[in-house]
Amino acid sequence: LVGAIAASAIAYILSAYLFHLPYHFSFWMWVIGIMSGGLGVGLAGIIGTRAVIKHSPLLILRQT
Repeated sequence: LVGAIAASAIAYILSAYLFHLPYHFSFWMWVIGIMSGGLGVGLAGIIGTRAVIKHSPLLILRQT
């Protein structure tokens, strides 16, 4: 959400002040950006913890 707000603010500033073009707000870019960001973070979490989940807790406790 913070990234979407920052991206929209930067796009407005560049469009209005640097390129002198009218800015058009896009609701769907917010929806797609937030959903794909959540999906990316979720997949990274699953992939990152996959090795930990494969081992049984009893096996890990017996090793220590």
